[in-house]
Amino acid sequence: MQLLLALNYKFIEKEPNQLIRLLELYDPQRKIKGFEMMPDYTDEKSMAYFDQLATLCKEKGYHLQVHSTKRSYIEEQKHFLDLMEKYALMLGYTINIVFHPVSDENDTIALEKTNELMGELLIYCYQKNYHLTLSLENLEHRTTIVRLDKDEIIPIFYNNIDLKYTYDLGHEFKDYGQITDVDHLLLERLNNVHLFRNDRTVNHLPLTDHDPDKEQWVKALLYLKQSGYHGSVVLEYDFYQMKGNTFEEKFKDYIEHALFVQDYLD
Repeated sequence: MQLLLALNYKFIEKEPNQLIRLLELYDPQRKIKGFEMMPDYTDEKSMAYFDQLATLCKEKGYHLQVHSTKRSYIEEQKHFLDLMEKYALMLGYTINIVFHPVSDENDTIALEKTNELMGELLIYCYQKNYHLTLSLENLEHRTTIVRLDKDEIIPIFYNNIDLKYTYDLGHEFKDYGQITDVDHLLLERLNNVHLFRNDRTVNHLPLTDHDPDKEQWVKALLYLKQSGYHGSVVLEYDFYQMKGNTFEEKFKDYIEHALFVQDYLD
């Protein structure tokens, strides 16, 4: 399994070349293989950062994949795909793009809207012959809004034969779900994993040797290995939760936590 770091607006404090320099400094053996970033195509600064990062990833041999924005409007997402295709051609490989299910007032409407969104975007990619893979992520339940979990999104995969699956273990922990009970269709479509810890009140915490959830996420990784999974595992840690007073200190802590997890992926 290939370990990737999740990047978002919290990393834009430093230029991509500074980020890569720190990664090379604290991970000289290159156990971390690349990044998953959520660029905001409506934000000039975010897209400039992504553009520089993509260029450096090609130059340095790091892998880059994308988390889509949470906007559920089909035309906006098509525009996002148009932009990402340019980077797929520049990088020279198919870019994986992760999507959240649409949230709405009830499960039925959320399911219908998510199915429509993914179906329309897959057709758009076929028509344009885009070098993009679309992957749908499971979420967890919340009291204030409907968010579809891994079992609720299964019908969408039956309706969209080329849709891939991102298994978010952090969200599954939040739901107290059965992390080693994944539908066979989802396992067949699995191409990405998200991993983080939560303490039931705060999301996206780093995994440590003393986690109350450690037994669960170790079981999950062993389960994926035994299932034959060899794809990416993305650490979705909240950068602001890392230890340190400076950006570099927090990034070093992030890397150290990542290398700790890598031992369980080998």
